[in-house]
Amino acid sequence: MGGSENKLREIFKLDLFGFDLLVTSEKREMVVVDVNYFPSYKEMSEYWPKLLAEYLVEMHLVRAKLSAGTGTGTGATTTGATTTTPIA
Repeated sequence: MGGSENKLREIFKLDLFGFDLLVTSEKREMVVVDVNYFPSYKEMSEYWPKLLAEYLVEMHLVRAKLSAGTGTGTGATTTGATTTTPIA
C-alpha cells in the first residue's frame, strides 16, 4: 500500500483503524476514501481477539509507566495495530 497506513496513523493519531482505498484505472494511483476509527474486523475473526488483547495490554503498560513517571510514552510501539483494507 505504499505506506498509506503509516501516513494515516500519523495524521489521525490512531493505532487501530481501517480505511478504504480506490485505485484509479489509468495511473493505478491509490486514493483513500474513508477512514474508520473503529472498523469491522470480521475478515480477521481468527486473529482479531489475540491482536486486540495484545494491544490493550501494551497500552495499559504504557499508561502505567507514564503515570508512574518513569517514561514519556514516546517509546510506545504499535504491536497488534491493525489496518484493514477491503479492496474488491
